[in-house]
Amino acid sequence: GVLAGLALVRLTGLLWLDPVAAISVGALLARTGIALVRESIDALLDREDPALLARLVDAINESRVEGVFGVHRLRAIRSGDVVHVDAHVFVPESWSVRRAHDAAARLEAEVKARCGLRGEVVFHLDPCHDGACDGCDLPRCEERRVPSARRKLTVDEAVSPGTAPPRR
Repeated sequence: GVLAGLALVRLTGLLWLDPVAAISVGALLARTGIALVRESIDALLDREDPALLARLVDAINESRVEGVFGVHRLRAIRSGDVVHVDAHVFVPESWSVRRAHDAAARLEAEVKARCGLRGEVVFHLDPCHDGACDGCDLPRCEERRVPSARRKLTVDEAVSPGTAPPRR
């Protein structure tokens, strides 16, 4: 940009082209600097990345692991090109810890592979409750109170705090 401005001044003899070229180059540098600062601030403040959350929700919707449902409290934190994904899921209350953990681990691996993430995906297990039955896909569930109608998860649902199981 600077060399082109100098060349134009030399070829045309129009001296006012030099400050115009300098201002143009300065504006481009300022724009680039502002974008870099904004990106750095977003990373430092762990600002939500809507595109990444949408990719994660799509991967969760495509990755069906029987008995694991109701993703909520989804968070994705970047550190450079490494991403830490953290969320809660419902599993049947009657499942053993081992069975629930194994199912969640399968979902974690599928989501990570589908998104091509470098980092980790961790799902925390919550026992299902009356309000969650409609999302369960188990064919026979002793705890089911309402019919199952599994539907696609949305980003808003995924980042919501979910609903707490009733106290027994």
